[in-house]
Amino acid sequence: MREVVHSSRFARFDLLVVIVSGIAWLLWLDHVGAAPLLLLFLPWMLRLFAKVIPFQRTPFDWLMVVFLVTTWIGYWSSYDEASALNKAWLITASIFLFYALSAQPKENILWITSGLFMIGVGVSAYFFLTHNFIDDPRKFDSFNKIGVLWTNIRPQLPWLPIHPNYVSGLAALTAIFGFYPLQKCNRINLVKVSILAGFGVVLSALVMATSRGVWMAIASAVGVWILWRIVNLNGIKPRLGNEAFFPTLVLIYLCVAVVIIYVGPATFGSATHGSPYYGTGSREELFIRSLYFLGDFPILGGGLASFPGLYSQYVLDIPYFYVTNSHNLFLDVSIEQGLFGGVAFFLFYTACLWRVSKAIARAHSPEIQLFRWLTLCALVIAVVHGMVDDYLYNGKDAFLSVFLIGLAMIVIRDDQQNQTADKNIRQDTGWIRSINGRKLTLVFIVGLVVFVGINYGKIRAIWYANLGAVQMAKVELAGFPETRWAGPAMTAKLDQAEASLHTALGLDPFNRTANHRLGLISMLRWDFSSAVGFLTIAHDKAPQHRGIIKSLEFSYAWLGDTEKAQSMSKDIPEAKSEFDLYSSWWKEQGREDLSEYASIMSTKLEFLPSQH
Repeated sequence: MREVVHSSRFARFDLLVVIVSGIAWLLWLDHVGAAPLLLLFLPWMLRLFAKVIPFQRTPFDWLMVVFLVTTWIGYWSSYDEASALNKAWLITASIFLFYALSAQPKENILWITSGLFMIGVGVSAYFFLTHNFIDDPRKFDSFNKIGVLWTNIRPQLPWLPIHPNYVSGLAALTAIFGFYPLQKCNRINLVKVSILAGFGVVLSALVMATSRGVWMAIASAVGVWILWRIVNLNGIKPRLGNEAFFPTLVLIYLCVAVVIIYVGPATFGSATHGSPYYGTGSREELFIRSLYFLGDFPILGGGLASFPGLYSQYVLDIPYFYVTNSHNLFLDVSIEQGLFGGVAFFLFYTACLWRVSKAIARAHSPEIQLFRWLTLCALVIAVVHGMVDDYLYNGKDAFLSVFLIGLAMIVIRDDQQNQTADKNIRQDTGWIRSINGRKLTLVFIVGLVVFVGINYGKIRAIWYANLGAVQMAKVELAGFPETRWAGPAMTAKLDQAEASLHTALGLDPFNRTANHRLGLISMLRWDFSSAVGFLTIAHDKAPQHRGIIKSLEFSYAWLGDTEKAQSMSKDIPEAKSEFDLYSSWWKEQGREDLSEYASIMSTKLEFLPSQH
């Protein structure tokens, strides 16, 4: 039995079980619930029966524990319990996928890469069969004309389309591995022709989807290969004699690429199809605004699948849907699962980039050198494209959130095995490294204890503010989007949130999150003097926070201080139309005075230039 569970066939069986379970979740998520989880445990139970460890240990085990725990805390934190539960199961399945992939021997690489390539081709073909170029034209007219012609002649299928940016990202990440089976085809045959045809389908999808983000990501991956060629030019690498040089260069290169993206392409173009009232809609603007949530939900997170409601309610101050996510993979994880989950996720990718780059630099065996490079390129594409689009963590795609980390583990494990040639050296110096490692761990723990001790009050304030913000969102965003303004009746349900927020202020009177949320609660009570007090402190802490600015503007208006309200309206282009609506709404509430203030503000803003 032990021979069976250690065989390459059993590893393939393990991977197949996870994939089947994942497909069941993806297709029948609302009906099967947690049932596929039992199937996921089948290979683990068989290993236990054979009296071996149920999964292969990896360097990322503790980070995986953090990621899993914060996932389920994120489920608890979410205002949308049904969507959060589905996402929590999918992320849990993705961790099983990680362990199934990380346990694959080199003998299965051909199977794995062939399967990934077929996924890329399948996603690309699905795009052509479902995308309507008439209703959703792409960015370039010349390509769109071809798309319209294809839409008119193709079979009309009742399948839900996938967003073109997600199609291009998934296709690029998976189809790239087709180069491995292509290399194994030594002569022209049906298999080789089929692979080349598959690449044609994928390339066509990448072109027709017109996703600039994925092309920047592919260019970044090519840039890493060029860096490698430069490093090896004229013996630069041998002269440096440092295995860490190329991995360091890769990380620096990616940092530069991300900065260029955010000061360049991310500043123009729209990430949303919503009203231009709410800003330019650029990814840079969305990223900067979303960063405030890291301060609101650093410990417990804002909740899985919660971004749409949180952004509309607390940044735009509107009661309807505007945008799905922050369009940044790593920021979304940090917002929904807190900083602990976000840092763990970021470390997955950073560590894999380092370790895979190092394995390439060592190049002990040319046998799977192509696979190492394909894995590194896929990681680069995921990181760079993940800075402008979130498709590995959004919705059902959360099943793939850590699959690249599992692939990287195949490379990392092979590299570790190749290091056994230096066994004697490791035995001589291992005790030194062990002592140094313990010292570093001890220093880290002592430093952490000292930091917590010094900032204990503020840390407790952050905890209670985060808790209060979660409790408040669960009340305010229940049933989101309802497309209506809330009234005083809601405040009776906010007692628990208010108590947590006041506790936070008792520990830190200048906590932005607590002041912002208590200001909003005061507005719901029509206690606008208190609202101005809380919101002014929050505004001093975050003068560019759009949600605070807007709430403060309306609070001043309802106090009759129309001059101060008008001075803040330059940042809120939609204020005029909303004051028009409030004029009627306040009359319905029996507040003629506030209706009059709304009319005055509407008149004052009549000729105010719009500024986005």
